[in-house]
Amino acid sequence: MLSPETLQAFVRGEREAFVEVFRAHGTIVVAVVARFWAGAFDREEAMQEVWLHIWKNRGGVDPARCGELAGWIATVARRRCIDLLRARKSERGLVDIDETELATAPLPDPVERQQVAVAVAAFTATLSKAWRPFFDLCFVQGQSYEEIGVALGIGKLRCKYMKKVLATQARRDPALMAALARTAGGRRAP
Repeated sequence: MLSPETLQAFVRGEREAFVEVFRAHGTIVVAVVARFWAGAFDREEAMQEVWLHIWKNRGGVDPARCGELAGWIATVARRRCIDLLRARKSERGLVDIDETELATAPLPDPVERQQVAVAVAAFTATLSKAWRPFFDLCFVQGQSYEEIGVALGIGKLRCKYMKKVLATQARRDPALMAALARTAGGRRAP
């Protein structure tokens, strides 16, 4: 078990203390990561991400609770692995839309515009009231994170998170994806 002095040094950001924490609890991270990834390369990459996350969040360590550090590291490692898997899954499903193509694309005819409006309305109806204004500002109107942040009183990081969540949900709806492609760049669906 590590001493409270070592953990205090770790929290302060001292390299030697980090090495001691790494040596004392490295096997915990290896075991957690092994549950999520089979390949050696993926495991190594995940372990680096986990240790980087532990380092960045070392302020959450209470040096007076030395005996609980192993549990904290295991929990942080597990949660970070889950985040990494979710990020990887959503990256595979991303559909890149060429904005120059959208800007030059002809507007849909009235029947297509009606279909777009129906798809957007159907998707919007599934969202909570807190998420509807963000969806409209981001995906329908095409506003920047800064503009959305000012309008809704949220930060850029929250905007990025909300956009990622909604994009993941939207990819499951082919009619909505067509609607988003037509309304991107600030053009509104009728």
